Amino acid sequence: MAFAIFGACAPNGFLISAIFSTLLAQLNWWPWAYWTTSIVCTCLSVFSIFFVPKL
Repeated sequence: MAFAIFGACAPNGFLISAIFSTLLAQLNWWPWAYWTTSIVCTCLSVFSIFFVPKL
């Protein structure tokens, strides 16, 4: 089941990114693409500190 969920992430990511990139291109100024990417990467980095187990 875990591999099925992992395998389903790529197509879902493609669809979600297509929707968000369309909205971002239509509704915002172009540098927001970079700012949004940096905000998402920062949030994922902070969440990974708490959820990724230490080796």
